[in-house]
Amino acid sequence: PIALRMQAGETRIADTIEAASVLFIYVQGVTELLDHHRAADVMAWLNLVFEELDACVSSWACMPSSAGRQRAGRGEEEGQRSENSVVKVETFNDFYLAMSGFPLAEESAEGRGRSAHVDEVVLAALEMARVACRVTRPDGRGTEMRVGVNSGSVCAAVISATA
Repeated sequence: PIALRMQAGETRIADTIEAASVLFIYVQGVTELLDHHRAADVMAWLNLVFEELDACVSSWACMPSSAGRQRAGRGEEEGQRSENSVVKVETFNDFYLAMSGFPLAEESAEGRGRSAHVDEVVLAALEMARVACRVTRPDGRGTEMRVGVNSGSVCAAVISATA
């Protein structure tokens, strides 16, 4: 929808989403590792961490099977994305951002439980934090991450029309 709005000539896009949850993950130690290890090794490790986080979101590994059954009971098939799905938004350097609670389509969210986005993001955060236990840094130490969640209204906007 944003791309279509831009193609239609809309230049200032700023939408308010009244209830959403955002998941922030900061992978610690990247700068320190770059001081002592080859950049290719550090980037390979960081890529593996982000691939694990992506897999958690895309395979619904971050959702326990009971949550999947609850979604299926609401008329959704397990693995099908709804308004309350946890979706990756961006990675930037050693930072990973995902969110839930924003509309993925123009359909109504009635009957889907608008506050489900909080539960889904928290469950995703817990599973994503476990990624740190599975991935070892280039120096042999365990991966450390800071994981945060915030819920409330958010603004979704196009800041610049160029990439």
